[in-house]
Amino acid sequence: MKPFKTYSSFFLFAFLGSVIGGNILVSQERSDFFSIKNSDAIRDSLNLIKFVNPNEAERFAFEILEKYPDKKPNRVRASTYAALGQIYQIKGLTGPTLEYFGESERLFDEAMGSVPPWLQISIGNVYYAEGFFDKAEESYKESFSNFYKLSDVDDKILNPRGRSDKLQGMAVSKNNLAMIAEQKNDFTLAEKLYKEALGYRQERQQYDDLAHSYLHLAQLYLKSNELELVSIYCDSSEMMVQNLFQTDNEQFGAFEENANRYRGMSNQYKAQLHFKLGNKPQMERNLKRANRFYGSLPIERTRLLEISASMHHDFGDYNKALAELNVGIEIAASQGLSREKEVLYSTKKRVLSSMGDEEGIIKVNEQLLLMNQKKVMAQNRDLLTNMELREQLRSRQAALDKIQQERRQFIVLGLVAGVIAVLVIFTIRTQFITAEQQKQLAEQSKLVAELELKSTERELRYVSTSIMEKNEMIETIKKDINYASQFLSDSDSKYLLNPLRSKLNDATSGLSDWEEFQKHFNKTYPGFLEQLASLNRSLTIPDLRLCAYLRAGQTTKEIANMTGLSIRSIESRRYRLRKKLNLERDMSLHEFIQKIKLSSISAPASA
Repeated sequence: MKPFKTYSSFFLFAFLGSVIGGNILVSQERSDFFSIKNSDAIRDSLNLIKFVNPNEAERFAFEILEKYPDKKPNRVRASTYAALGQIYQIKGLTGPTLEYFGESERLFDEAMGSVPPWLQISIGNVYYAEGFFDKAEESYKESFSNFYKLSDVDDKILNPRGRSDKLQGMAVSKNNLAMIAEQKNDFTLAEKLYKEALGYRQERQQYDDLAHSYLHLAQLYLKSNELELVSIYCDSSEMMVQNLFQTDNEQFGAFEENANRYRGMSNQYKAQLHFKLGNKPQMERNLKRANRFYGSLPIERTRLLEISASMHHDFGDYNKALAELNVGIEIAASQGLSREKEVLYSTKKRVLSSMGDEEGIIKVNEQLLLMNQKKVMAQNRDLLTNMELREQLRSRQAALDKIQQERRQFIVLGLVAGVIAVLVIFTIRTQFITAEQQKQLAEQSKLVAELELKSTERELRYVSTSIMEKNEMIETIKKDINYASQFLSDSDSKYLLNPLRSKLNDATSGLSDWEEFQKHFNKTYPGFLEQLASLNRSLTIPDLRLCAYLRAGQTTKEIANMTGLSIRSIESRRYRLRKKLNLERDMSLHEFIQKIKLSSISAPASA
């Protein structure tokens, strides 16, 4: 990111101030801002606010896609889609995240002939956040290799402002590989990789990146209990932040929000250090300073409040821990930070358990269940938004085509009054152009059809995953209720839990889940259930449902999770289904179902 002094327009100062403050400027200047000459400022503005205020960044990104000149492809639109992917990653929506990253890859490839290694890092970050560390490791290793192979010319193309993207990319790739090693508790390898990343950053002399490396090492030593090194690296980080504003060398991260983030992290790690040392007064002082630095950074502040609450809980100060968690939940809710909100509620449940507040635990469980339902609704809403956005883009393109066609017709009519020969030549040329356009439209229609098929398959996977996550959450809540009921001596009190158990059992019965699953299944595999039913009239509705889950690639365990039945029950149903279908011993049930041909039928099945 660039420092403020690199922006040449006064409007950018006003614009950034208004976005960070939560306001949207409505003026002629705002309209003029979305022009090609401001392309660098547009990208930098979006990158600046996407972590500070994700909701405003999301609205700003869609405004860029709407108002930036439609000369395609271009790097601004590609960068905007990449930023949207990062924003949705912050919000915990994996599906839209990967979709926007995919669109960004396509636009970069069209605009530059290659995909920036930074996108590979971003995709690796998605896998890392979801816990797929092996896939994340593959992405980071590939990005490091691609950065390493960059020539000086290609490096300047990636970063025309003159600072080496190559060194920065190599450092980030190594740093992220170190984070994976840290997750696997291989602290020796993590330390080696962090220091390799630090070496690249020392060569580049970008002080906020150096601060970032020092803080990662401090966090590593905190986790590995090498406590004597934690303060040393925190102090080194703070010194780099100070240098950020005092050096004569151009620094792209020299703005206060970035400095506050690293100062806050340094004090956060020092607070955790003093917690381990049992020094509660010093811990409180560092927490207070960290909270002050995180004032305008909602993501970092909510995470700090969760850490602080956990430490106060371990010190036995339950009321303070509860108060901090409630503040964090309120911030996360206002900023749409679903992942942070879920972590805060989980910690709150632990605190309430220590306080013996069974009623509070039940309320938290209800909130977690509601959050999961809202998460599914948000994913569906985002998918609908994507479809609407694509339709708007197609409509605008159709309008442009219409204008071009009318213009050509006007030229033809004007030339008719002149020279007949010119008219003939122009007509032939027009026919040729029209034929080429029809060919392109046919190719685009085919591509759209393929994209829509992939989209329906993704929707089915999202729905299946959401159903399983919901049922797993409900099973966890049921276990918590059963466990809590053991501590109730009064039989009447235990009886009061029965309605809640009944509701939870109904929620995992599978009927509503099947209706949601069936709606997306029929879009992905049209006519499958009708074709299957016609092959064997003895199949029951449960048989057809089981076949649908198998066609969608669900395992026996996943089907049991989605239907609320036991694994043994599903295996029994599979055995009975094989007998009904008269399958030979060498023919697997999965292979038989996958061979059933789909038809063009799109009406919902009756199962």
